[in-house]
Amino acid sequence: MGNTLKKLSFDLPVHIKQLSVGRLFLLLVAFYCLKAVYHHLWKDYHHRRALKYAKQHFAEMERVYSSLDLLDVPSDKQRQIISSTVQQLTQGLNEGVWTSHELVSVFIKRLYTLGRPRGYIISQNFSQA
Repeated sequence: MGNTLKKLSFDLPVHIKQLSVGRLFLLLVAFYCLKAVYHHLWKDYHHRRALKYAKQHFAEMERVYSSLDLLDVPSDKQRQIISSTVQQLTQGLNEGVWTSHELVSVFIKRLYTLGRPRGYIISQNFSQA
């Protein structure tokens, strides 16, 4: 049983057949450069758009954060609240160890200080609360 290889052939359009190898190479390089420039401009456009969006939201977050009436909770109580489970937080509320205002103040301050470098945004949504 002989294994015969079939020669693959396809017809190129006449205008491509007439190009020399050097010209075809230059055409491919030019296409690649145009594609790279287009990709760079597209990324730059989206980056600038994302920065504008982030600046708007950070300005809104600053406005919301400054308008909140947050309590100054002592640091030992803050550590206790942050390290508590949901059951412990509920138990502490029921026993009067801390108030809901203290809980909200601690967690909003924590979200603000830890979330800002990561791009997290605080927003008020009292209608769904």
